[in-house]
Amino acid sequence: MREFGRVEVDWPNKDAGKQPSRFCFVEFEDEYQVFRYLIKCQMIHGRFFNHVKLGKKMFQVECKPFFIKNSRFGCDDGHDVDTRSVFLGGLPRETTAFDLQQLLSIFGEVTQVVIDLHHSTNYPRGTAVVTFRDVESVKAAIYARIVQYLPTNSHVCRNVSECSNIVEFNSCF
Repeated sequence: MREFGRVEVDWPNKDAGKQPSRFCFVEFEDEYQVFRYLIKCQMIHGRFFNHVKLGKKMFQVECKPFFIKNSRFGCDDGHDVDTRSVFLGGLPRETTAFDLQQLLSIFGEVTQVVIDLHHSTNYPRGTAVVTFRDVESVKAAIYARIVQYLPTNSHVCRNVSECSNIVEFNSCF
């Protein structure tokens, strides 16, 4: 990794006294380093793979790049966001805000999508908030409860669950 410049590697659970996770987060200083790294990767079915030496062994690892620009779609239009927003959980980490906008537009016009990023790695947490143009679209999304989702460049289909971020939303029905 040194050939790509300064990087930080974060192994989840390494300080918790547990076995380190079988994945890690690699944070590059800038996007140029990420692109240089991806060029060295082998692409198989739209996914990036590289060989990494850990100790004396070589391992094939999958690289799942996430660009911060993919964490947002649209902008706040000044309306009351609380009554037109839903919280989504169980999202694959490679999901982009644009993917969610496209998927959820079946319920009505999506005005904003914000994917929750981890504060230290800027990598997706697997949750998002989606804001619709009107409350009727929110109701339609909530009634659907679960949406089948096949993210771009993914081999796994996921169920995405929604729940309203409004405590008293049932009174609207």
